[in-house]
Amino acid sequence: MISGEPPKLPTVRTKWRRGRMASALIIELEKKIRISSLKENKTIIPAIYSKRGRGSTGTYAHPIIAAAYAGYLSPKLELEVREVWLRYRAGDATLADEILERATAEENRWAGARALSRSQRVTYTDTLKAHYVTGRGYMDCTEAVYLKLLGGKSYQLRELRGLAPKGAGQPFGRRAFVRHGRRSPRCRAHRRGA
Repeated sequence: MISGEPPKLPTVRTKWRRGRMASALIIELEKKIRISSLKENKTIIPAIYSKRGRGSTGTYAHPIIAAAYAGYLSPKLELEVREVWLRYRAGDATLADEILERATAEENRWAGARALSRSQRVTYTDTLKAHYVTGRGYMDCTEAVYLKLLGGKSYQLRELRGLAPKGAGQPFGRRAFVRHGRRSPRCRAHRRGA
């Protein structure tokens, strides 16, 4: 500050960021970012950071922080965000349908195939449960299906097909063998006649 100038008043953004709720949110989000970045061996990027330089000057924030700040500025937006979150937590299928209305035809086909796969998986696991399968037994039965129908265990099939390890996001076409493999459950529980 140059002498004689009045001190700068804090901006709305600064007031929000210094608040108890915003500070707690930033701390929790940065913990989550740090853990995720370490697991994925990626550079840790802070939840909020500033850049100065030609063409890239500004303050950047994680989308969760941006949404929280926007909610602070607009109660109407805050209400909308919370309503969507509550619908999501309640498993409101109409929310998914509203999202798919804005999706491309290809994205809708993928979502439809994924929904059928999920339906088959629930039927499969319900069948296993009815035959008293528990814990690791679900994996053992699934591996038995893969071995019988596809000639290898899941990790072997992924490797053979050049797929990412289990859990990595993959397009539906590469997961098709999973859906079909779950249609005909064969495992120790079924062979035993349980």
